Amino acid sequence: MVNQIERPKVVDGKKDRRFDVTLLINGLPIVQIELKKSMHSANEALNQIQQYITEKQYSDIFSTLQILVAMTPHEIRYMANTKEESFNKAFAFNWQNEDDAKPVYSWKTFTDRVLSIPMAHDLATRYMVVDGTKNKESIKVMRPYQVYATKRVLEAVNKFKFDTEGKLGYVWHTTGSGKTITSFKTAWLASRLSHVDKRLSSLLTVLH
Repeated sequence: MVNQIERPKVVDGKKDRRFDVTLLINGLPIVQIELKKSMHSANEALNQIQQYITEKQYSDIFSTLQILVAMTPHEIRYMANTKEESFNKAFAFNWQNEDDAKPVYSWKTFTDRVLSIPMAHDLATRYMVVDGTKNKESIKVMRPYQVYATKRVLEAVNKFKFDTEGKLGYVWHTTGSGKTITSFKTAWLASRLSHVDKRLSSLLTVLH
């Protein structure tokens, strides 16, 4: 973890910048955290992040950033790194409790649950999705309930005996909730398990 990294301007006419906190994995910046004091909002931190994207500050070694976090002592939102034209605050999510789905507002709770090891690693790898749509290539980070659902399905799949028990279950949720991403990522991760690597087609049918 490093803080107060100074960055020279990239775009003429803009200022030199200084990042608040950066989390590195294997020496590469993966998570960027912009901090604001309690009298400010996470929305202001998101504005700062958007400004950095516009000014092309997330370039060269910082092009490896996966997750952007806007944080105050009592409000936190996270999103996937993105391009200027694709920046949308609607895709900056609150973390949620697994048991009651209530948002996590405490910076310490968020840090303990999301930015700790190994969860920070998992969020930046296991729970990221690469969208290869032509001219819209991007990365997406899963929402909390998608992460929880994927974990639970993988736990069930890991214990399941496909040869004797038949179908395991299905993924159900409302329109627009992200079932496709959840199903795809779950199937992809499950295919890495030793006893389902040759049964991916069956698993995809189950997760339809």
